[in-house]
Amino acid sequence: MTTITILSGQFDSFNGVYRSSNADDWSDLQSSPYGTWANWRHWNTNPQNLQLRIDDDLLESKLRSPRISFTDLNATITSASLKISDTGAFSGEETTYTFVAGTEVEVVAGRYYRWNFTFTGIGGLIAEVYDIVQIYDETLTTITLKNVNTASLQTSTGHRIVEHSLGTVDHCEITAHDTFTWVDRAYALPDDWNENTITPIPGIITKSPLTIILRDHFGVEVDGIVDITIRGIRPVVLTTTGIVAI
Repeated sequence: MTTITILSGQFDSFNGVYRSSNADDWSDLQSSPYGTWANWRHWNTNPQNLQLRIDDDLLESKLRSPRISFTDLNATITSASLKISDTGAFSGEETTYTFVAGTEVEVVAGRYYRWNFTFTGIGGLIAEVYDIVQIYDETLTTITLKNVNTASLQTSTGHRIVEHSLGTVDHCEITAHDTFTWVDRAYALPDDWNENTITPIPGIITKSPLTIILRDHFGVEVDGIVDITIRGIRPVVLTTTGIVAI
């Protein structure tokens, strides 16, 4: 279910368009550019911003790639934000994202989505927004990173950060190679022990951002070679026509 609230502006139901208002009032008619009959054609000398809030209830909490676009947009998007909630209260329990053009955003799972947009008219005209189209894509994309040397990854509080092209991660599997040089940390192995390498034990610390760790059989953090399979949703980004997936 979708609810659209006009925070500033109006809806022209005949033409199906959301428009910003003009702040001129009767007292302005005595001053420029009105003043004279020849200037009466200037009917929108003080256009305001158009502000819309779009609320969607998706009925269940799931991980989605949320997108929204505005067709025949005669305006510039000057601010955009998204709040995601599991309760719909939007009283502080929600997660809020403020979009910056060109910056990727990874979102959490949720049931309720609240968009807030501010539009400014182009060239001193009023802002106009026609159709509003929302898409909540639940498709999960899978990628595999092979032969990753964890020693080459960035470190975060002792763990390794895995860079990837997905947005929010839903699932991750790590397969470690048998390449880690065995170290007898207990100094108790028999003299005829011939093992030179051992497969470290992989673990996932966090999924978004994706951080992993490898430990030897004594629980000591080590580096090694791993294959990583990641499943998740695509990130979204603000463009001139709305929020799209990349």
